[in-house]
Amino acid sequence: MGEIPRLKGDKKFNDVNERFFLAESFRILATNVNYMLPKTKSSLGNVVYVTSGKMGEGKSLIAYNLSVAFTSINKKVLLVGADLRSPEIHNYFSMGINTKGLTDYLQHPDSNWQDIIYPGLENSKMHHICLSGSIPPNAPQLLSIGAFENFIVQAKSFYDIIIVDTAPTMPVTDTLLIADYADVTLFVTRAGVTDKAVLQEANELNRRDKLKNMAFVLNDT
Repeated sequence: MGEIPRLKGDKKFNDVNERFFLAESFRILATNVNYMLPKTKSSLGNVVYVTSGKMGEGKSLIAYNLSVAFTSINKKVLLVGADLRSPEIHNYFSMGINTKGLTDYLQHPDSNWQDIIYPGLENSKMHHICLSGSIPPNAPQLLSIGAFENFIVQAKSFYDIIIVDTAPTMPVTDTLLIADYADVTLFVTRAGVTDKAVLQEANELNRRDKLKNMAFVLNDT
């Protein structure tokens, strides 16, 4: 689906108007993802999951940069931190790990989902974020009760693209519990790091339809 180059210095795509090599590589990835999205006349937005086999392969950074890339091509974007056990998205916005987020909504599904939505990029009104929230003791249970589906359904009415940073698939079941709500699943691998056995496992999950509409992204090439 896409290759992300290894570059020195800041790996963040910070401005929707940037034109350097890293920014363009993510715009290419966003364009390729567009081709995989369902071709319907529905006014509802599409959901893109970003996952990996294990920690350390760069999925959260890929999710962040991809969300900026979609914003740069005039999409209204929501970036969601759904890796409830090891959240990272808050770090890209200098916000605290216990900032009210998805966990809070899942624990109180009768609350207003928009209360956990925050402005994202400073120079764009088209980019919003939903952080993971404080780390819960029962992530699988929270993701299984139906509140996450309600959150996604409501968010699709407001956003063109919802990028969801999910948990790695190998150590925990969290991503598989919510896999059905994705239109596309990007499985991040890292050059020189990801074991071939992980690729085989990912392909098997896709074959068994446990990861929806999956494609690989090769990071750090």
